[in-house]
Amino acid sequence: MFVSSSLPARISVSGLQDRLPDVLARRWSLPGVEVTPLPGGMSSHVWSVATPAGRRVVKAVIDTVGEHFARGLAAAARVQAGGVAAGAPVACADGALTADCGGYSLALLTHVPGEPILGRGPRDLRLIGDTLARAHLAPGPIEARAQLSPALDLGPHTAVRPWVRPALDRVQQAAADLDAASLTWGELHGDPAGESFLLDAGTGECGLIDWGAYQVGPRVFDLASAVMYAGGIGHADALVAGYLEREPVGAGELERALETLLAWRWAGQASYFAWRIAHREMTGIADAAENEKGLADAKAFLEPVRIRAYQASDEASWLRCRALAFLDTCYYDDVWRRKPAAADGVAESVELVAVDGDEVVAILDVAVRGDLATIENVCVLPAYRGSGLATRLLDEACARLAGSGARVLDAWTREDAAAIGWYQARGFAEEFTYLHVYTPYRGGAGMVEARAPYRPVVVFAHADREHEAQARAEYERVYVCRRMMRAFPSACAAQEPETAS
Repeated sequence: MFVSSSLPARISVSGLQDRLPDVLARRWSLPGVEVTPLPGGMSSHVWSVATPAGRRVVKAVIDTVGEHFARGLAAAARVQAGGVAAGAPVACADGALTADCGGYSLALLTHVPGEPILGRGPRDLRLIGDTLARAHLAPGPIEARAQLSPALDLGPHTAVRPWVRPALDRVQQAAADLDAASLTWGELHGDPAGESFLLDAGTGECGLIDWGAYQVGPRVFDLASAVMYAGGIGHADALVAGYLEREPVGAGELERALETLLAWRWAGQASYFAWRIAHREMTGIADAAENEKGLADAKAFLEPVRIRAYQASDEASWLRCRALAFLDTCYYDDVWRRKPAAADGVAESVELVAVDGDEVVAILDVAVRGDLATIENVCVLPAYRGSGLATRLLDEACARLAGSGARVLDAWTREDAAAIGWYQARGFAEEFTYLHVYTPYRGGAGMVEARAPYRPVVVFAHADREHEAQARAEYERVYVCRRMMRAFPSACAAQEPETAS
């Protein structure tokens, strides 16, 4: 993944498409061809072109990375010459690999047949690893260098979020212990995501396209990128095995370098999306939220949310998390000002929090009474939902209470479908139900005493001020409600109509 330091002045994508036929006619001697838009990556725009020699692909990148783009095209040509379909460039009539157009650098590429390998099964992963190894071996090795490459871009854009620059500095410091010159270097794809691997079902051949992020660096870095896209270490064993079978690097080198270079890859991802956010770059996406997601994914690896025991210093953040997490649920008005101490009869308890930096973003409390363990609180801030935090908290709580004597784990919830679904997915089954009924205030209480079928639990009452001492003696929560008044501002008062003299 590469980053440009400045933004070019360029025409719109629709304007570029309008100009393509003329550029193809002048630079590639292909008059009268039609172009059809194709899905592109985050750094490019792509069109299909029908030519007399067969299908071709036009790819456009912003011209500030045109020189880098040309190096990737030359590398694709070398890989393809070595026997791996790589979308090699078709030279212009004057021998150049690219042409300029309205702030973009254009290339005409050979078409690679096939469909992207987007699966996560062992067979697909092994094929990705095998194809990446063949692409590394095709052009041959490169002399090793002392400095790790591709370098991290630590420019001003890394200040776009407070965590980015410190995280990148930590990765760089950790990588300093890795002797870059001792690794096997080569020409790298730079961004080997699953959609770049195209499998031709008819021939069984697999190609590797989109060499726009081309780099020279340790081969294990490219493998680390593929592992990242496959879900990380522990999810990509078949991919790694498929790669090692062709021996582009030794197993010892892989074991020594993979984890460090995976962190380096995620750091590059963080820098790239920080740059896109800082420059409001929208190439290849329809919504700025996609840039935010890319940065958030990098943060999840570089600055993961931690699970730990609740501490007294967490109270303010804990209460804020609980209030905000409940706001869009049936418990929206169940707000606390203090975290309660353990209730009577609780033999053992676990109080856990998930923290992002110093902020509590998810909570779980479990209390054990005899052989029953009850979930007293569980919630996740909306921005962190769907990331598995509640399940991680539950698993950790169960592990900590394994010797407590609890035989049953229960919880009470209401009608929120997401909460019910989460409990059911974790093996909970509905055992008992009853109603919570709230009566609205309409000038008087709707219920002040037991009246079948209702049993009052909490009452909100009014009393005259003369009974304040009695009320405060009898109840914990008493407020003086005050009516505040002032004269209406004369400047805003309605003007009397003028009368004729």
